[in-house]
Amino acid sequence: MPRATTQSGALQILQNCYISTFWGVIQLRILPEISDSKKATYTPDTIMGRASPLLTYSHSDARSISMELTFMVTEKADIHRNIRYLRMLESLTYPGDPTDAPYSPPQIAQITCGNLLGDIDDGLPGELGSPGGLCCVLESYSVKFPTDVAWDETTYLPYKFTVSTQWQVVYACKDLPCNSRIIALGR
Repeated sequence: MPRATTQSGALQILQNCYISTFWGVIQLRILPEISDSKKATYTPDTIMGRASPLLTYSHSDARSISMELTFMVTEKADIHRNIRYLRMLESLTYPGDPTDAPYSPPQIAQITCGNLLGDIDDGLPGELGSPGGLCCVLESYSVKFPTDVAWDETTYLPYKFTVSTQWQVVYACKDLPCNSRIIALGR
C-alpha cells in the first residue's frame, strides 16, 4: 500500500487523481469528496381505460460532478502551490482567451480520479476524453478560509482549506477542437 506522506511528513501526490486545465495540472494530494449525479426525465402519458399513466422517456440532464477539494500545507512550497491551484480553479469560471474569439467561453478541464468517474483503460468511445478522464466545465466554486487553523504570515493563506466545486460533464476531450494540450498535460 502506498504511503500518504514522505518521511518528512510532506503529502505525496495521488497517482491518477488530478485536474488538467489549460494552464497546467492540479495535482491532488488529498482524495476529494466526490458526488456524481445525472437525472432522467419521463413524461406521463394517460391512456383511456388504464388505471395509471405510462411513463415515456423524454430526455436527461447533463451529468453533474460535485467535488470538495482539500488543500493542506505541510512544507513551505505548498503555500505558493496551493495559491496557484486556487487561482487555476477560479480562472475556470471566467471567459477563455479573448484572442481566440470575441466571446470565448471558459476553458474546459479534464478531471481524472482513478476509476471513480470513468474506467481507466476501457477503450470504449463515450464521454471519456482520455483514459479515466472526464471533460468538464466548472459551474461554480466556493472557498472558505478558516480562522481556526494556522496560516502563512505573508499570504494569510490558511494551512488547510477546502474548495467546493460544481462541474458539468461536456463532450469527450478527443472530440473537442484544439484540446490536445489538455490531454497532453494530464499524461
